[in-house]
Amino acid sequence: MKCWKCKNQDYNPSHRNKVEKVISNIFPIRPYRCDSCDFRFYGLISPLFNRSRAISTGIMGLLLALFVVSALVSFDEEEPTPKTEVTQNTESAEVSGSDGGIATPVSKPEVENGAAAASTNATDNTSEEIGLEDETPAIEEDLSGHSDFVKTQLARNRSISAGEEPPTVVSKKTEAPAVKASPKAEAPRVAAISGGQITAVSSQLEGKVFRLEIETNKPVSVKKQWLDERGPKLVVNLKGAWSLKRGLSAKIPVGDSLVKRVRLGSHPNYFTIVLDLSMEKPGKTTVEPGEKGIVITISKP
Repeated sequence: MKCWKCKNQDYNPSHRNKVEKVISNIFPIRPYRCDSCDFRFYGLISPLFNRSRAISTGIMGLLLALFVVSALVSFDEEEPTPKTEVTQNTESAEVSGSDGGIATPVSKPEVENGAAAASTNATDNTSEEIGLEDETPAIEEDLSGHSDFVKTQLARNRSISAGEEPPTVVSKKTEAPAVKASPKAEAPRVAAISGGQITAVSSQLEGKVFRLEIETNKPVSVKKQWLDERGPKLVVNLKGAWSLKRGLSAKIPVGDSLVKRVRLGSHPNYFTIVLDLSMEKPGKTTVEPGEKGIVITISKP
């Protein structure tokens, strides 16, 4: 794999944000940064297949299959259209005789009178049935052997079944007044470091010790630091979002026996300081953050 810009094969993995980490767990792709031109590009991860990526791909495939199945099932389910029956009123009807003779036509008034009589008979029968039901005596339940609590619950259930508003039950026990909790003294909140501005950058070589001083307008806190022997280079990440003052360069060439150049990079949640070293294994390295900046020293072995 080569750099997209300068076609150089010297590169190192670059830090990933949250979106890039999610994509790397599904697809074997991650960002890289070129050591020559400092260009950030994307490439394949080796190995291309691992356990976490297989689990993520399997979960996404299962969710996609469930979505397709649910879509097909909802498409197949259709509500049946109600069928309307159309009744037609006949002007006349023929009623056959009991002896099997020729049927005689019946006029419309007679049919209407017969229907009215039938409906009247049905109404009378219904009223008789209702009267019989009303005459049946109601069975009363004997609650003499039950406690007051059971009687109250039975009366409440009957009111609910009859559609009435249930009676309110007043407890004889007096509730103790609620005790208000005394307000606790809140712990002092520590202000989070949100970053600031890089105002000045200076470097000097004092004997066998290289000293890099970076001045800021706010206190500095170190998030992470490590020595990359593949570069070789020293990487220091600061907490918070920092920006460079107008006129300051992100690349500062040094060209001495300890450090080749200094690179500064701004990110959404942190700030990166990279010192490209001239030797593979430097001596003692110190990083001292302070109220108005940070001091990095590197000594010869």
